[in-house]
Amino acid sequence: MYGEVMYCSRFSSVMGIYTAAQALAVLGVVAANFMIEIAITWLVRQEKHHTRTREAVGITRSLFLTTLINTAFSNLVANMYLPGPAGVIKGSFLDGYIFTGSFADTTPNWYHDVCRPITISLFLTTVIVHLKIAFRWWWRRRCLATRYQCLTQWQLEEAFSGHEFELALKYGQHLYFIYVVMMYSSGVPLMYILAAVHFTTCYWAEKYELLRLCRRPLSFSRDLACYFSSSVPFAALWHLAFGVWFYSLFGMPKSPLIAGALRKSLEHSVAAFKGLMPAASSLTPQLVAWRFTQNSSAHLFIGFIACGGALFIFFTTSTWLAVVRGLAKQLGFRNGTDDSEAVVQQAVPEFSTAVRSRLLIGPASYAIQQNPAYKHAFVNMEELEWETKKVTEAKAAAGNLACEPFWGFAADPSVAATAAGDAVAAPPLAARRRNTAANRLRAKQKAAAAASAGAAPAPLSVNKVVPVVAGTLPPRTSGSQMQPRSSATPHQVDAQPQPQPKPQAVVGAPPAGGGPNAEMMFQTAAAQTAGDKGRTRGWAGLELE
Repeated sequence: MYGEVMYCSRFSSVMGIYTAAQALAVLGVVAANFMIEIAITWLVRQEKHHTRTREAVGITRSLFLTTLINTAFSNLVANMYLPGPAGVIKGSFLDGYIFTGSFADTTPNWYHDVCRPITISLFLTTVIVHLKIAFRWWWRRRCLATRYQCLTQWQLEEAFSGHEFELALKYGQHLYFIYVVMMYSSGVPLMYILAAVHFTTCYWAEKYELLRLCRRPLSFSRDLACYFSSSVPFAALWHLAFGVWFYSLFGMPKSPLIAGALRKSLEHSVAAFKGLMPAASSLTPQLVAWRFTQNSSAHLFIGFIACGGALFIFFTTSTWLAVVRGLAKQLGFRNGTDDSEAVVQQAVPEFSTAVRSRLLIGPASYAIQQNPAYKHAFVNMEELEWETKKVTEAKAAAGNLACEPFWGFAADPSVAATAAGDAVAAPPLAARRRNTAANRLRAKQKAAAAASAGAAPAPLSVNKVVPVVAGTLPPRTSGSQMQPRSSATPHQVDAQPQPQPKPQAVVGAPPAGGGPNAEMMFQTAAAQTAGDKGRTRGWAGLELE
């Protein structure tokens, strides 16, 4: 009794390890397919395709081939036993991984150990596709529920905008699913049901995703659809080839559909590989020809030949027609405007694709948030660091600049008088930048305070002529001072208190009191100080148009 328990426990542990290994292999294949999607998308974008459609075709092709090899062929090769190739790779790093399996043919146990993990992988692929859509539905609802927490307009737009509809990835997934089902469904009819469930559920799920979750998809040319439609017919060849081998495992009588001459020709064709076949497997050329022409597989073999010939003729003819059409267009015998391909402007790349492929140099997007020139305006508030020292230095510099004379204003009357008759050069660019509204306001306030104290004249605007008010400026002795109206009554200096004399008029502004005489004197003085190019300069170098 004790021995039986120990024996059964060992057997149960072995079976548990065996089942866990198969489950781990299936999960490894599914996880590898998921990582392949991310890697292929990144790698194809590094190829710098000129158009978005060409990039999508590259993603679809690469994803289809890699996932097909990882799912359909990796498990098949790992469990295949071929003594010839196994002897060649013996001692290398591949020894023990390929061609050293337990199955030399498609025996009943082969379906249990090889086809079962592939079938489970297909089922998990369908489940993962729907789980991704469900996750994006949940994420969409979460973004809408937390939209009131957005701080910027860009975050608010992202909350309402969905994700991109990944058309290239979906083409690659569906194409790989079609090929795997067509390859093994002859021996595993359950895959037909899986395919029906997959495409039916994907139709409704992706329709909901496209209309309710995704943003408006980008436009593509017909290249992606043409690649998909041109790849699907070759799945029929794989279906027929695997079907011939599956159904010819057990010996059957020869089929009457194949004539004796065709059978002899087939045997001679297969005999060309008689040196390779014994080293690869235990099959002989005569046995292979028999399996192709027996009752259970002859009709599939005939269909394989017919389908292969039709595809060869079709694609060869299409290629030659395209070459002749292009040659005629180059020679001028055919006008390209009537061609349907001329309507699709495939030579015009997208903006993002052109920037990525270095056809254009500049920002990669029209979004202002991604423009380096405006990057500082969209920095997150938590990343800002206010430095007190820099702010203090900036304020001190602004105070010092406020005391500096502006363009067209000088605190010294002699400097102002000299500037009245000479052309004033344009200030440097840095001085113009420092002449901000805040600095001008501070300068006006300080100048007004100094004028009230009698230390400096009131400030003058750079772009306007401001009339001088009587009593605000002391008498000047420069060339800009005008002569009094009556030269017969010179100025008298008396020690007794006398009324404050009126200030002399200044060139650049009419004397206080107005009147026609004042306007005439103002025009005469302005004409005497005319500058270059018809411009008139007034007091302190002020330009008058």
